[in-house]
Amino acid sequence: MLYCDHVFFRGKYDDHEGGLVIFGHSLGETDEHLVRAIRKSDAKNIAISIRSNNSPDTIKLKKADLYKKLCDGQNERPNLFFFDAQTHPLGSLNIRIQDN
Repeated sequence: MLYCDHVFFRGKYDDHEGGLVIFGHSLGETDEHLVRAIRKSDAKNIAISIRSNNSPDTIKLKKADLYKKLCDGQNERPNLFFFDAQTHPLGSLNIRIQDN
């Protein structure tokens, strides 16, 4: 069984409480199922990775978009925290797959 199928499509995430870390997802159009699941959860604090190789304006727009997706219309809005994806070991340039 695929992780996404098990966790998100079968509602296993609905009862999640506490913190959540999102790493390696843009939460773009193809990730709407993740956005819906996060919004349905009781996560109070959400840390989201953002790639620092974008311009400061692009980073500001991305943050604003994520606030809108995850917080607008919520009775209890989660606290969003952003961190540079490259500061996490999984974001290390040493383990990144190189484009050919």
